[in-house]
Amino acid sequence: SEFSQVRILTSPNTLKSEYSQVRILTSPNSLKSEYSQARIPSSPNTLKSEYSQVRILSSPNTHKSEFSQVRILSSPNTHKSEFSQVRILSSPNTHNPNSLNSEYSQYSQVRILSSPNIHKFEFSQVRIFTSPNSLNSESQYSQVRILSSPNIHKFEFSQVRILSSPNTHKLECAQVRILSSPNTHKFECAQVQILSQVRVHKGFG
Repeated sequence: SEFSQVRILTSPNTLKSEYSQVRILTSPNSLKSEYSQARIPSSPNTLKSEYSQVRILSSPNTHKSEFSQVRILSSPNTHKSEFSQVRILSSPNTHNPNSLNSEYSQYSQVRILSSPNIHKFEFSQVRIFTSPNSLNSESQYSQVRILSSPNIHKFEFSQVRILSSPNTHKLECAQVRILSSPNTHKFECAQVQILSQVRVHKGFG
């Protein structure tokens, strides 16, 4: 791929008929005719991509193609049809208390990075945003950004952002329960940002 970090945002008729607010980042050759290979999220052909670092954000119609705000970066197979292997059923009901079932098929605003097995939902580097009422259920996440963890389905965090660090791939990220309380400063991972309004240890983060 000649493109690096291609960001495609939804908006009516911004550039060409196949584009919508395309921002090319850090690529000297990003302005070539390969633009014609891209499709905006609201297009019926969004499942195709030949870029290794493409960010696709949802549009009012993306839930029809089972995608909603999916970001796929640096995957060896992103140029193939692996997009179709991810079932993201974003809809007005994805934020309800049952939106995260055992099959992980109803995520809202899922960020998928660097995973060759995205259809298995064994992601590393996943960002999940669900209901603001997630504090009421252990199975609900709220503003959780998880990087480099093979066990993201075990997370019980609430309003926690885990930023990449040399240790985030370890199991400490999955073993710790963040409950948006004053004890959240005990989290064992480096570079963790608590997004909860609850005050934490002053020296944390």
